[in-house]
Amino acid sequence: MASDQSGRPIDRVIVVTRKTELEELTTRFNTQGQARFYLRQAGMNFDPVKAAHDVYHQALDRVMGSLPQGLKQLRLDRELVPQFEFGSDAVIALGQDGLVSNTAKYLPYQPLIGINPNPALFDGVLLPWNADDTEKVLGLTIAGKAKRQAVVMAEARSNDGRRLIAFNDLFVGASTHVSARYELTYGGRTERQSSSGIIISTGAGSTGWLRSVMAGAAGLAAAYGDNSVPTVPPQGYDREGEQLFFRCANRFRATRPACRLCMASSPATGRWWFLRGRAGAASSSATGWSSISSSSIPAPT
Repeated sequence: MASDQSGRPIDRVIVVTRKTELEELTTRFNTQGQARFYLRQAGMNFDPVKAAHDVYHQALDRVMGSLPQGLKQLRLDRELVPQFEFGSDAVIALGQDGLVSNTAKYLPYQPLIGINPNPALFDGVLLPWNADDTEKVLGLTIAGKAKRQAVVMAEARSNDGRRLIAFNDLFVGASTHVSARYELTYGGRTERQSSSGIIISTGAGSTGWLRSVMAGAAGLAAAYGDNSVPTVPPQGYDREGEQLFFRCANRFRATRPACRLCMASSPATGRWWFLRGRAGAASSSATGWSSISSSSIPAPT
């Protein structure tokens, strides 16, 4: 039997799932009939919601039916992932890209397989497999013959000792619509800034939010005749590269000397920039994040 990266043999397969939109609506309104009535009253079509629910559960049935009988099996809802203690497991995430990234944060060494339950609905940047591929890719994983890709994550440490891990992005900013005011140090330069916040993306996450921001900036510049603004980071996207990209969101341009630390990437390793002030994060607008760093946390796909 193959072993995971900890050297222990894989003895269990965990399938991480998420509630469909119909299941969430049924939880809220008690029955599918009430959910259908609510959507129709809101001028929305119930049929696509029901169809997506059916497709997801058909994919789930195929995945569960492809699991080897000789190993323990467990279906785990994504809401339980943060509290779950993973062991010698092979983990399958059946859902959107976000399910893969949110699950990976809690896997220190276990192999993670992203399966797209509905290719017609989800782009699946992190979902290279379909439900019908389960038996093949899981067999290769258990046999130790699957090709693995480690994913580098970002780590933020607050000045009150908290630690936050991000697979895709960290957003450092106020939890409300107010501007964040902070001091940014990078590459030997220090500047005081005011903006909506700062987006810090890993190589895996830079194909999402950061890419949208850069594409928007490039499109706006092109409208004014400037085609020099890149739509992607010059270094490209490398999930295994220990490099982070950051971008100031909606930076306020004051009368003081122009702010030049608006977008950059980190060195290959180590802590690379520091924030002081009321930048905040999530629900704590008064907390300053003292350092952001990248580290190679294995999250094979």
